Amino acid sequence: MAGIFRFIFLSWCLRRAPTALLAAALLMAPTAQALLGHAASYPAMAQPQDFAGSADDIFQREINAQELREQLNELNARAHAGDPAAQTRMGLLYGIPGTPVRDLRKSVTWFESAALKGFAPAQLYLAQMYLYGLGIEKDSAQVMRWLQAAAEQDIDYAQFLLARRYETGDTVARDMAQAVAWYLKAAENGSFKAQNNLALMYLNGNGVPQDHAQALAWAEKSAQTEHAYSYLNLALVLLRTPGGAPDPARVAALYRRAADKGNASAQLGLGLLLLQGKGVAKNDAEAADWILRAASQDEADAQFALGLLYVEGRGVAKDDGRAFDWLARAAHQGNARGQLMLAQMYLFGRGVAKNPAQAAVWLDKAAAQDDSRARYMLAKLLLDGDGVARDITRAVALLQQAVAQNDAAAQFALATLYYEGKGVPRDYARSFALSQQAAAQGNVTAAASLGWLYQQGLGTARDIPKALEWHRKAAAEGNVTAFLNLGDLYRNGDGVPVDLVESRKWYTKAAEQGHVGAQMTLGHLAVRAQPADYSAALHWYTKAAEQGNVQAQNNLGVMYEAGHGVPRDEAKAVEWYHKAARQGDARAQQRLEFLQWGRYRDMGVGED
Repeated sequence: MAGIFRFIFLSWCLRRAPTALLAAALLMAPTAQALLGHAASYPAMAQPQDFAGSADDIFQREINAQELREQLNELNARAHAGDPAAQTRMGLLYGIPGTPVRDLRKSVTWFESAALKGFAPAQLYLAQMYLYGLGIEKDSAQVMRWLQAAAEQDIDYAQFLLARRYETGDTVARDMAQAVAWYLKAAENGSFKAQNNLALMYLNGNGVPQDHAQALAWAEKSAQTEHAYSYLNLALVLLRTPGGAPDPARVAALYRRAADKGNASAQLGLGLLLLQGKGVAKNDAEAADWILRAASQDEADAQFALGLLYVEGRGVAKDDGRAFDWLARAAHQGNARGQLMLAQMYLFGRGVAKNPAQAAVWLDKAAAQDDSRARYMLAKLLLDGDGVARDITRAVALLQQAVAQNDAAAQFALATLYYEGKGVPRDYARSFALSQQAAAQGNVTAAASLGWLYQQGLGTARDIPKALEWHRKAAAEGNVTAFLNLGDLYRNGDGVPVDLVESRKWYTKAAEQGHVGAQMTLGHLAVRAQPADYSAALHWYTKAAEQGNVQAQNNLGVMYEAGHGVPRDEAKAVEWYHKAARQGDARAQQRLEFLQWGRYRDMGVGED
């Protein structure tokens, strides 16, 4: 279960601090327990701050009609008399969304009047009107003109915005020296956003020499303003500063402060820390509560995480229906991991009717976002024609894309196609190379395949020691194919001395996992042993027969009929012969006829 939330950490953190973290893998499986990945120690969030979320955020939002009319009447005379403060307030009042007097053109006119008089707040607002194209055509030159004018009057937000323009190269040629200079002015004037961005720039060496001491100093200063993003950025700087591990409790406390302020990213981060017990006492129920708060704010990664909690019943009652609902919300927001997990819900009928066609739709969406696991899974559906029209050409293309992303499952899937010559020319050398890549990443099935290729000398020189090495690696992970290959090698003396004890050991491991072929082989070896071990033969033939193996059923009929290792029991023999005969086994049918004829003979019924 821990692997799931290591994966969530990673999936979420990669967007926030991609240079600090490793890639994760999502393996195809019916439940979220297949989500595996390398652990990121903490969630982290750090984004350079920019303008407010929408253009209307520059205007006051709540004012009743009566108050609006009163303010307009009160300000009108002063504004027309040339008072720049009154003119600026008039511009703001005319821009309030949802009011009957809203008139963005009038807003621009009043801001412009005050800006031309040198009134810095009006210059800042006018710059934003030009930036967003509110009541006037967008004009980059005018944006920079008025931001510069306001910034030179020590308006910290104007200085911040001007720095951001220079940093991003939006509306002006990119100039990191100018960006740093203006960020410093804004930061020194108390702009927590500028302080945050400077911390990140020093942390990453972006536009300035990397300096962790400066990064920490600015992050600490920003956090004193008690803004949620400042707390999160300080946590990131602490995590990324060399010289020893940060205080986990302090990092968690920073996330909690930001979460308490309603920041969705912090709420998700705190939830993940609570799941892992990093800096806080492990508490699944509290974690689920914080993740729910973030998910309710349309934080897609939180919706994805909450869906997984419901899949596993961690911190909440297990509920596939609710899991499906939250994963669907994340998926509809374009969250690739949510799309991938939603596809698995459809594929395996978890919380929704099984629907491979819908699974393919969501895999296609996730694959379009370069998700390697989605590409692999969609390729598998296309190869099998499951929910989609069979399309080997596209399947191969998807696998090749996933292979380029170093996806181990895709590497082995493509190796299999080259081995079989399916959709691509048969190429054992290519199959060997891809199997090597997948096995090196820990793909157990690929390891067993690599052992087979070495054993047979396919795509490489025959090398039994290497074959044994890879078979044993796969066997150590419980791979049945490796068990069988090892059993065969020691049974046949293929490059190793014949060793029936060692052979039986490996066949037994496979048989205990329900492999019918291994069960039959063990039965045969027991019968042929000197002396024969009918008790072992009976045990393994029964296991295979109960799985419907017709040869095992027939063999049991023979053993009961002849009394080999069991008391002779014709009724039992007939029972097993009937099971084999119903599957069309000619030998069983003949034995039944013989036994039936014998009964007639014993009753005194002879031939004419």
